[in-house]
Amino acid sequence: MYIGVLAGLVAPLLMGAAGDAAQDLNSPPVAGWTTEATSLIEGGKPAAAVALCTANGVSPQTDSVEARKVCALAYTKVADRLHLIGLKSRARSFWLHASKLDMELLDDPDFMVRLTPEPAPNPAPSPAPIAQRAVRMQPDVARPALLAKPVESAVKVAPTPPGPRANDGFYLGVGAGYDGVASVHMGWCHAERVLLETSVGLVFPVIDTRLRILGSRTELTPYVGVGITTPLARQDNLGLDLPTYQSLYALGQTVHADLGLAWAFSASLEAFGGLAFVTSLDDNDPNQIIFFPQFALQLSYKL
Repeated sequence: MYIGVLAGLVAPLLMGAAGDAAQDLNSPPVAGWTTEATSLIEGGKPAAAVALCTANGVSPQTDSVEARKVCALAYTKVADRLHLIGLKSRARSFWLHASKLDMELLDDPDFMVRLTPEPAPNPAPSPAPIAQRAVRMQPDVARPALLAKPVESAVKVAPTPPGPRANDGFYLGVGAGYDGVASVHMGWCHAERVLLETSVGLVFPVIDTRLRILGSRTELTPYVGVGITTPLARQDNLGLDLPTYQSLYALGQTVHADLGLAWAFSASLEAFGGLAFVTSLDDNDPNQIIFFPQFALQLSYKL
């Protein structure tokens, strides 16, 4: 009798529970707000997804892992857009919040690039343009362009050290050779390589004007030059009777091409030695010589 009564009481309860379970299995699942947020992100509206996360109170303490991951992605995409329009500090706060919602983002090297601090501003204006560092992009997230360090300024080229003839200016000297056998000269040095000289013969009255170009700014260097010699008389002043030079000056005005060596062996003294190839300017002279070699020696003192 008691068993029948208990069966009568328990049966309706079991039937009601079974009916509720059957109703739950047969009813379709209700789409949560996270599905809507995901659709907004995929549709290019991450800001709307962030608003939905805020409305549902999603925080790092939210139990739903799915909700936190969806909101972390939404905050990341919004932060990327803020960075692209120059709102860097606000974008960084969004990225930090996304990393709190989804700690697994800290295992992503690409995400960690976003959290790299911006380079400190240079207090002095730099003339070099700011170069942009290329960042690898993933298809689903547009990576912000990060600024690299300013390009180092070009290395300055050290000035050329002064040579032994750095004190350009006038100089005086004596010489021996085609320009009067014995002579005195005055010259001017320019840019350590260009010499302009005028000499006057002492044994033979001769005036010679010449231009010499030095090969380098070193102490010992070759030189080339050209000049014009003008004899003022055929006989020497000392009565030495030198037929070779008398015949040379009998040609009248001549030109010469010079080739030799220059040696600046001290700060004030420099020696020259070489050959002068002489030819007459008078084509009608029966005794004309063509580039006849003559020696040339001189010692100069810089003023």
